[in-house]
Amino acid sequence: MAPPLRVLTYPLGSLGRESDGSAIVALRAAICEYHPDAKSPKGNDTQFWIENCVWDIRNDQSNIANANLIKLIELSALDGRCLLPEQAQVLLTELREWAKRAGEARWIPDRDKKIIARAEVCAWWERRTTEIRDGAAAPGGGKLSHKLDEIGAGGEMIALAVELRRDYAALMRTPRYMEADETSALQQRVKSEMMRLRARYSAGHLDIDGVEFLSLCLDRLDEVNEARPDGEQDRSAFLQGCMYDITDRCLHRFGRPLR
Repeated sequence: MAPPLRVLTYPLGSLGRESDGSAIVALRAAICEYHPDAKSPKGNDTQFWIENCVWDIRNDQSNIANANLIKLIELSALDGRCLLPEQAQVLLTELREWAKRAGEARWIPDRDKKIIARAEVCAWWERRTTEIRDGAAAPGGGKLSHKLDEIGAGGEMIALAVELRRDYAALMRTPRYMEADETSALQQRVKSEMMRLRARYSAGHLDIDGVEFLSLCLDRLDEVNEARPDGEQDRSAFLQGCMYDITDRCLHRFGRPLR
C-alpha cells in the first residue's frame, strides 16, 4: 500500500487572517494578475480560496526540514516500509528536488513537468523504498557493483571500489582505529558532501554522465582529505570507502537522475 500524497511545506510567514489586511490584499492581487479569471466549477474565486485556506505557519526552514523528515519516517512505518533517518533523508532530498523542478517548469511548453501526479509519486515511493531496503539487506558490495556497472565503470574500477568498501568495513570493526568522535565526523562529512553533489546533479546543475559524476565525487573527497589539519593521518582511503559503503546501502548513486 502506497502512502497518501502529502505536501512538503515551506515557511510562508504570517499573513494575518483579516480579509482586508494588506498582506491578504497583496496576495489576492498577485494571484488575480497571474490568472484573473480563475474560478472553480462551484463558482468559487480567489477571494473565497484565500479566506478559506489553512495557513501553515512555521518559524524557520530547519523546523520544516525536521518535521518533513519525521513525517516521511512515520509514513514509511505506516506503509510497512520502515526507513532509518538517513534513508528517509535521501528520499526527502529527492522529493524536494522533484518539487523544485516542477516549480521551475513553465506551464507552456512543459505542462507535464509542472504536474506531479499521485500515481507517479506512489510508483516512485514503492520503487525507491524497495530499492533502499533491499540494498540495506543485500550482501556487502552487491549493490555497489551494480550501481558502478550501470554507469559504465570498467571492471578494474568496480573491483577497486568494492575492495575499498571492504577495507573500510574492516577498519570500522577494528577497535580504536580512530576516536569515535572523529569517525562519526568523517562519516557525516562524506554523507553531507555526497548529498550536496547529488542534489546539484538531480537539479540539472551538472551536465555530466555517471562516470564523470563519480570522478567529481572522488575529487571532492580528495579536497576534504587535503584540508585535514597538519600532521593528521591521510584519510583518503577511509573517505572513499565510506562513500562506496553508503552507495552500497543505496544512500548514494552515480547514475544520471531521471528528469
